[in-house]
Amino acid sequence: MSNTFDKIKISYQQHGDTGLLCAFSDDLKGLIVFGRTPSQLYEKIPAACADLVEAISGERPNYRWADEGRAESGGFTEPRASLGDLVPA
Repeated sequence: MSNTFDKIKISYQQHGDTGLLCAFSDDLKGLIVFGRTPSQLYEKIPAACADLVEAISGERPNYRWADEGRAESGGFTEPRASLGDLVPA
């Protein structure tokens, strides 16, 4: 596994009974972030990715949303939909 993560695609699923949102990434195995609203996820995900990459590589990167406009608008409509991509800040 490479210790560099230049682009991390983020997806999510919504739990039917609770409505809880769960974000994850096939690019960054082990990433799981929970929130009640899209805004909570967008706020939590960059730091959670940095924490996990730091645990893997020993270096802490900073991440930002690649498409800031999309990240702010939300748009959770489909199960396992993409939230967008994180890139190094």
